[in-house]
Amino acid sequence: MIIDSVQAKTLGVNTDRLAYLDRFLAKAAVNGLSDSTAICVARKGVEIFHGAYGPASPGGPPLPLDMITEIASSTKPVVATLAMMLQEDGLIDLTDQLDQYYPDFVGEDKDGVCLHHLLTHTSGLDDDLGYDYSDALHGAPGTGKTYHSIRHVIAIAEGKSLAIRHK
Repeated sequence: MIIDSVQAKTLGVNTDRLAYLDRFLAKAAVNGLSDSTAICVARKGVEIFHGAYGPASPGGPPLPLDMITEIASSTKPVVATLAMMLQEDGLIDLTDQLDQYYPDFVGEDKDGVCLHHLLTHTSGLDDDLGYDYSDALHGAPGTGKTYHSIRHVIAIAEGKSLAIRHK
């Protein structure tokens, strides 16, 4: 749904494309061509379009706009780009050991876990088990794939640790 077509046009947005997007996503949901989809489009910090399409769960009620869901793999390109930008700005170094950002991250093999292991899912962290920094690694860093450890990169990027270097 276009929130304010006049404002959207003022911001240089082609509202015909947004209307097409709305119809396309609604049709895809009705025809079962996609799972549930929620979208928000902003231009220059102003929300101009939002929509929710499909059920909140298989066979369930319609997806509400404010439903909190796991977005999982769709964040990978965003997080990887963010990490590269932080590297370029000198705020992180992908070869840094994780304990530089999480001082409590100590123990067997943990001194070998680097930020690049988080991006390549080879850190040995296993977030599916509800990882605690005192837990043992699922495997030695760089030797196997484990999923989800990219959330630690997000925490670092948000400045959750005081150890992030500043220029």
